Amino acid sequence: RACNMAEKLQMHDDLVWVPESRVDREQLLLLGDIAICLSSGSPAVVGKTAYCERRWRGSVGAFCGIVRSLEGLDTRYLAHWFRSPSYWQWRDEQARGANIQNLRFSELGRLELPLPPPLEQTRIAWVLNEQMASVERVRGAAEAAGFRLVPSGRFEGVQEETGAVLYSLQSVRGGPCSAESLRIAAVPGVVLVLDVPRVGDPPRAFDQLKLAAKRMAHTLGGELVDDN
Repeated sequence: RACNMAEKLQMHDDLVWVPESRVDREQLLLLGDIAICLSSGSPAVVGKTAYCERRWRGSVGAFCGIVRSLEGLDTRYLAHWFRSPSYWQWRDEQARGANIQNLRFSELGRLELPLPPPLEQTRIAWVLNEQMASVERVRGAAEAAGFRLVPSGRFEGVQEETGAVLYSLQSVRGGPCSAESLRIAAVPGVVLVLDVPRVGDPPRAFDQLKLAAKRMAHTLGGELVDDN
């Protein structure tokens, strides 16, 4: 289901079991398949994909589909493309429906994507895999330093007692440092931002910010510098 689609296909939690006789052989997920959500009441979920990175005997549920690559196409290259800004722009142009937005397989069948030679596909996929590993390290360091990933996708440091936002992460290039921005672009550094006028106890919040910054720098093997 769509709730099992994350960076990778989640195959352990929140599953629905059905008799195997109700699933055709062609509907079983294969290694390298891409599960895709085709319809949902949440516009942000339509078009969401997840890569099947290991052998697993199961299938997708209602309102979902399977994208299966042809021979000669690097499956990880395809999986990365289905998470690219170009794909999401196409999805926004295609998804339609007053209450439930949806994609159609006929539309996916007409989809054109850049297709370099096989060796170049593999190289691109390898580079993006390395970048995704870096993303996971930054995300893990942020969470270990006390940041929370809020529903909007931003990383925020909050006060435990009140839940008030004390500080947030930004990319050194500008703009919020969110789970999405980490995924689609390399982030050479992050900035911890304290909105002094909106914090009840700025000196205490600043001390907490410094502690979080030191923890992140230590975890990532980075350097803590003054951004002024």
